[in-house]
Amino acid sequence: MAITGRRGLHSTIVRRGVPPEYLTGEGAWAPDSDQALLFVSTLAALEYCMKQKITEGEIVMLMSDPCYDVVMSLGKGLNSEGFPPSALTSPRTERRL
Repeated sequence: MAITGRRGLHSTIVRRGVPPEYLTGEGAWAPDSDQALLFVSTLAALEYCMKQKITEGEIVMLMSDPCYDVVMSLGKGLNSEGFPPSALTSPRTERRL
């Protein structure tokens, strides 16, 4: 199902499943992408998902041309701050040339 009518600068949505459902509000999902809750940025969408404990689905930044949409998966492997656990705890290794 194509997302129609909601494309443009700073259009970011959250979707899940196959066939896709779109986040419309607190705990509410709909099959129609035109009902999707719009976020001003991917960061705003990520913060909302973290606060609502949404752990399955994708954050999608919609571009004017769908082939350039940016998709970020939610879910397993992220800590409470939205990062992979190793991103904050792994020691940085340096390589000498």
